Amino acid sequence: MKVLLVWGWLVVAVGLGGLLTLLHEGPLPLPEARPGGPTPTWTMTHALSLRCPCSRRVVDHLLSRGVSADAVERVLLVDPKPEVEAALTKAGFLVEDVEAESLAARGFVAVPGLVIRAPDGEVSYAGAHAPKRSGPIDDLSLLTAARAGARPRPFAVLGCAISQALNDRVDPLALKFPSWPGVLR
Repeated sequence: MKVLLVWGWLVVAVGLGGLLTLLHEGPLPLPEARPGGPTPTWTMTHALSLRCPCSRRVVDHLLSRGVSADAVERVLLVDPKPEVEAALTKAGFLVEDVEAESLAARGFVAVPGLVIRAPDGEVSYAGAHAPKRSGPIDDLSLLTAARAGARPRPFAVLGCAISQALNDRVDPLALKFPSWPGVLR
């Protein structure tokens, strides 16, 4: 009987561990590449949530490098903190507090997400900020490539789901975010 109990525990532990690993590593949908209206310059839109560790890493990166001289940079921020908002604004970013529903309506169902638009409003890039979760953040390299006429291949979004529907699909047992209020309900 003890042997069966140990084997049962082992199967459950390995199964749940594997599921958690898959949930943590799996790519999420890219931002929708919706064209916008014409603007005088290039724009970069960063969709972030302070409840997402990967988004917090992008915030730290943005604050350390400051706003780009080659683009207008907008930060759509779910779950804002006044001190983070103030620091981003002081660094030159246009910060907008958004609800998860508003972010999803703008084509972002996962964070962190990045959309780069040309002055004519066409999307030149829609994806993540970096090729790997812990790799270097390449947003300015992506902007440089887009400005040169390239259409950079989008990096997979390896962060957090914002829409409840997506969260239910990638985390059906609510193991990764059991009570994350940043997710749409």
